[in-house]
Amino acid sequence: MAFITIDDRSARIELAIFSEGYQRYRDLLSKDRLIVVEGEVSVDDYSGGYKMSAKNIYDIDQAREHFAKRLLVKVDQQKAGNGFVSALQKILHPYCEGFCPVVIDYYRSDAKVPLLLGEEWRVHPTDELLHRLRDLAGSEQVDVIYR
Repeated sequence: MAFITIDDRSARIELAIFSEGYQRYRDLLSKDRLIVVEGEVSVDDYSGGYKMSAKNIYDIDQAREHFAKRLLVKVDQQKAGNGFVSALQKILHPYCEGFCPVVIDYYRSDAKVPLLLGEEWRVHPTDELLHRLRDLAGSEQVDVIYR
């Protein structure tokens, strides 16, 4: 069993990780590493604060993969031309075989339509993929929509 303190600079909580969970997640547990924890929060009778018992622990890429409902890329009529589609294909291809659907939100002055890409274009929504898509489409044009 391990006890760690999680601190997001707004609050702290003590996290209890039982032996099986510790063995499974120990590689994720290091100082200054961003993690997402699912578990049960309860009152700590000793300190009067709160404590948490971990059920699942994810790094940011794993959390995004697990909780993402879809990856949304907004594209206007001007951006859609000039090789955008082939550039998008090249960017998405190495990240395919994931679980996250990709939706192209195409719009122009008189119309807007969401285009859901096929199953073969489901991706792993990693930081690198998001960065590359934002370079292509614009930083405000790419969003991960969570469930």
